[in-house]
Amino acid sequence: MGGLHAAYSLPMQFCDWVLIACLITLVRPTQLFSEMAYFWGLGGTLQAVITPDIAQGFPSWRFIQFFWGHGITLLCIVFIIASPGFRPRRRSVLRMMVVVNIYGLAALAVDLLFGWNYGYLRQKPAGASLFDYLGPWPWYILSAEGLALVIFTLLYLPWKAFKLRTRS
Repeated sequence: MGGLHAAYSLPMQFCDWVLIACLITLVRPTQLFSEMAYFWGLGGTLQAVITPDIAQGFPSWRFIQFFWGHGITLLCIVFIIASPGFRPRRRSVLRMMVVVNIYGLAALAVDLLFGWNYGYLRQKPAGASLFDYLGPWPWYILSAEGLALVIFTLLYLPWKAFKLRTRS
């Protein structure tokens, strides 16, 4: 993949939406975008950094761009978590599941319309990834949905425990 091409350069990847949520939160914090940054970022962007889907290695521009963008996103999430006003709300896991499905429908519409693969909804990444353990297409999409629910719930538990502890 050389140069820019709409099939992989539009801000339609899951991590692009996380970065946008981070930027909105840093400029004008809202609960929804803060929660998107937290849940989606730690649930998805962290996994992308662990198993990157990039063909070229260091020092290619794509490699640097990938790790710079994902690294900045994760640093933004740390900053958001450290902010005194950040606390996931009750039912935030449910809200994040709804919003992640809105993303999925938007990405799928673009994928089907143009034959692309945003969100890996039409095929798994070429390299090794967590998707390899979630079954064949299209079942890995349902497995990913269940995994997202588990991860979002695990990410909410420390906040729930903190809330319960401060009440006593």
